[in-house]
Amino acid sequence: ADGPERARRFYMLYQTAWQVRNYLDWNGVAGPSGIQMKLEMDLPFWIDSSDDIDWAGSGDPAPFDTPVGWFTELSTAADSISLMTYHEDDLSLICTRASQERDWMDPTPVRVGLNPAYDDDLWESKLEVLTAAMGLDT
Repeated sequence: ADGPERARRFYMLYQTAWQVRNYLDWNGVAGPSGIQMKLEMDLPFWIDSSDDIDWAGSGDPAPFDTPVGWFTELSTAADSISLMTYHEDDLSLICTRASQERDWMDPTPVRVGLNPAYDDDLWESKLEVLTAAMGLDT
């Protein structure tokens, strides 16, 4: 897809999130505990990293013509968002990669996802995974 088309797909993802949010709210869909079901989204950390995304040329209405606007608006539809930073084992790099999007989505909670595989040489041990995860949760 070309740059404007890629940006339009972001707008379509936002619209889909709001359709799901509205369906859950309008139909009183409750989770297993009887509490209103939350909409939580998992996104790869690189989702907005391409220079090929032509935000301004997409023809989408403001604020969707910038990545800041898109993430800010997406945070109004989702109860929380996870940025998946798989295949990294450096805590500071993981936090750095997700920091911009976390700022844009404030106050919506943004979790940072880790790949817990410690048997494929990404992490040395289960303890190392847990230590990193506890550091991210603060």
